[in-house]
Amino acid sequence: SSPAAVAQVAAKEFGDGAFWEAAWRSTKEFLVGFGSAAVVGIPLGICVGWFRNFGYFLDPWLNFFYALPRIALTPLLLIAFVIGQTAIIAVIFLGAVFEITLNTANGARIVDRKLLDVAQNFGASRARVFSGIVIPSSIPFMIVGLRLGVARAVIGVVIGELFAGGTGLGRDISLASNTLQTAEVLFITLVFLVIAIVMTEALRYVERRLSSWRNDMGGVR
Repeated sequence: SSPAAVAQVAAKEFGDGAFWEAAWRSTKEFLVGFGSAAVVGIPLGICVGWFRNFGYFLDPWLNFFYALPRIALTPLLLIAFVIGQTAIIAVIFLGAVFEITLNTANGARIVDRKLLDVAQNFGASRARVFSGIVIPSSIPFMIVGLRLGVARAVIGVVIGELFAGGTGLGRDISLASNTLQTAEVLFITLVFLVIAIVMTEALRYVERRLSSWRNDMGGVR
């Protein structure tokens, strides 16, 4: 489809209340699923990376489910949660949580040994080391996990609505593709692309703000 045709579809959809309703449903599903993945994945990743015995137990399972195609679990989620919004949110959650957990765990594992030695020499408690060194040092890895999780979560919105009978943009892109409306498909794809870019850049900004104390942030100028 030509750019002009996509622009015409965009003008029509932006003036249609049904499009905004579908976009809002997809946005809510994304925010709940991705937010739940962040709330679970960040603390779990820190514990897996910092507490060695816990990591030995859980790391193989995390890598197994990370390597497993999430779309293969979709039928099981539909059975467990029944067709509807809960199943869609579960698909989004599973799409993002392993990216967040594993990247955060990597950050907690490679904390600078010199910082830990200095803290120990000055008598810092384990809780103080954990909150003052481990968590701040893991922030860049958390953000990387969140940024990768955004892409997985956006894919999860589409997959979830295709399989679970959603009423958001994933359903619209399926209907458009089934009726060979390529301009509609490209328009909705661009909408998802813009959402992913905005979320990624917002997380990049948060990373710069939270990691301003690091002297190795940024690249060659």
